[in-house]
Amino acid sequence: MKPNKPKANIIIFFVLLLLLPIVTIILPKKEFSENENRYLEEFPKPTLSSIKDKSFMSNFESFFSDHFVFREGWIQLKNQMELAINKKEINGVYLTKDRLIEHQTISDNGLAVENMEAINAFTKKYGLSSSLMIVPSAEGIYTDDLPANAPHLNQKAIIEQIYAKAAKEVSCIDVFTPLLSAKKQYIYYNTDHHWTSLGAYNGYFSSASALGFSALGLDKFNVEHASHSFQGTLYSKTLYNGIEPDTIDLYHLSTNDPSVTVTVKSGSKQTEYSSIFFRDYLDKKDKYCTYMGQNEPFVSVKTKAGNGKKLLIVKDSYAHSMIQFYMHHYSEIAMIDLRYFTSLDQYIDIDDYDQVLFVYSFASMTGDTNIKKLARF
Repeated sequence: MKPNKPKANIIIFFVLLLLLPIVTIILPKKEFSENENRYLEEFPKPTLSSIKDKSFMSNFESFFSDHFVFREGWIQLKNQMELAINKKEINGVYLTKDRLIEHQTISDNGLAVENMEAINAFTKKYGLSSSLMIVPSAEGIYTDDLPANAPHLNQKAIIEQIYAKAAKEVSCIDVFTPLLSAKKQYIYYNTDHHWTSLGAYNGYFSSASALGFSALGLDKFNVEHASHSFQGTLYSKTLYNGIEPDTIDLYHLSTNDPSVTVTVKSGSKQTEYSSIFFRDYLDKKDKYCTYMGQNEPFVSVKTKAGNGKKLLIVKDSYAHSMIQFYMHHYSEIAMIDLRYFTSLDQYIDIDDYDQVLFVYSFASMTGDTNIKKLARF
């Protein structure tokens, strides 16, 4: 007698429907996802108010989604099915022949102007020599590589519009043009949203005139290929294996790097290091953190440059890979991340610094509301 296949399929379906959620609940839970570089949702504590306003169920759904058994496998299967039907975008990331490219959008058209006005106000208040660098994303440089008819912003025009709002006291650094000229070189990671060390060198070289020093030529550096297995944020969003992992390059002065003291402050905690390269991250998922570690409220680098010059960098993470070049021109460099600030005197005395450099990616300059804090400091 032939088995009843429809009935058997129904039984299997309901077994899986019951079994997978049960396994999800009883298996040990991870706190942190290395692949996604984020903390996973914790099981929500039910209260009368959270049940009543339905927030408990919403939080439970997030928890369940984060910990669903074989979650990454399901995501990869879903993405592979989308690729099979020739889909060229997954989770806001374009899949091109040579690289993954994050699609940039602007949700608040006025925010970039507000951020520029805050930078103007800060510069005028403290009277520091100020410079601003807005770094385009890979999408702004590699528009020719995007899928046919893929929507994208004209980042060059938008950056120029923001710069046009800068006060005369703020020097605006054009890094778009040199990056576009170098687009055939390895200036952006293929699986991550950051620029590479070579891209950061282009930013450093472009800023030399505004900051008042002569940039060192590439021939002055030896390049250490510290890792060839970096799969960054865009890989995490897509879990797409069609692009080769990236290389982490560390630039060392050919005459030997100067000794440094790196101080990281986070709240009341203070830690010191003897290198700008945090090599422990070479063995972790987020290898970009090899450059100066994770985002922290305050990080300072003291060198033996001997010129007494001090630079304050107000930044997002794009600035981290630039320190390997800037440290040869300053006795001290401090980086602050406004996401962790409520007031300047938490960590710094602004009068200690000779210059301030604002370094923000296109995404941050047009989307980060924390930059507006500068107008209040």
